[in-house]
Amino acid sequence: MQLGMHFALSADQASTFVAAAGDDDRLLELVEAVEELDAVLSCETDKAWDPISCALAPSGDERDPQDWPWTGVVLGQRALQDDDDELLMTLLDPSGVAEVSAALDTLDEATFAAAYAQMPEELRNPEYADSERDYAWAYLEGLAGFFAEARAAGAHVLFHVNH
Repeated sequence: MQLGMHFALSADQASTFVAAAGDDDRLLELVEAVEELDAVLSCETDKAWDPISCALAPSGDERDPQDWPWTGVVLGQRALQDDDDELLMTLLDPSGVAEVSAALDTLDEATFAAAYAQMPEELRNPEYADSERDYAWAYLEGLAGFFAEARAAGAHVLFHVNH
């Protein structure tokens, strides 16, 4: 599993990514360019993105409406990549960022722990344990702050991980 990264993007930056949707090589070039910008608000989620997503939104790509806005934390509102086996790149617009941020504002450690405990068996990593839950929670706390800043800026949020 690879390292996850969230970026807050301007409307112009987001439209560049949308225009490149389905062109994985171009999307990766765009991410590299964004990573080089010092002024971009970002949040690393290491490998915690997976247990975070699986605990909060177990429907995953099926996008059960009951999982919204939790689905948006990692899976955004739309996938941009072509090859799901190689790349995951998703985007949230500012209204989605606001909904995800508001939901994260209400999330406490006990609620996350309960969601983690109820994670479907087929979504659990070999590392599934209290230590993974605590690791994911530590990154989730930082992610909540990131989403609050992105919401305040009226930004789009891009999530990226190479598989």
